[in-house]
Amino acid sequence: MRKLASLIIFGVFIIALVGSESDEEKAENDKNVAESTATMTVSAVTLLADYEANELAFEGKYVDKVLVVTGTINDVGRALGSLSVSFKAGEDTLKQVVAYFSESQKSALAKLNKDEAVKVKCRCNGVSLGVVMLSNCSVQ
Repeated sequence: MRKLASLIIFGVFIIALVGSESDEEKAENDKNVAESTATMTVSAVTLLADYEANELAFEGKYVDKVLVVTGTINDVGRALGSLSVSFKAGEDTLKQVVAYFSESQKSALAKLNKDEAVKVKCRCNGVSLGVVMLSNCSVQ
């Protein structure tokens, strides 16, 4: 029951996050991230481990930063209407790293498969219910 409640709350958060920008704002934010120099390259496994070790240190190091994130794909698809890639980052399926993409990235995402290595450039939005949220992503 707790997992269901957590998933519902997570879903509401995602809908609010995804639905809060107009198409023009999404395109501009995607462009800004794509044109920005990444602060660092980090693995999805490290992102999740750093969050689990110290949430406050994680926020200072990653949140609102443009990152190149590397890792192994767990799933490619849609999460609540948005294109997404989830990474294999830990044993707990409720704790994960998820990258969100605009529709302009659909053809690049269609070429990706589960268990492949991938590198994406994104802005880190923080963590919600144990999920590291990456937005305005592009496949590198």
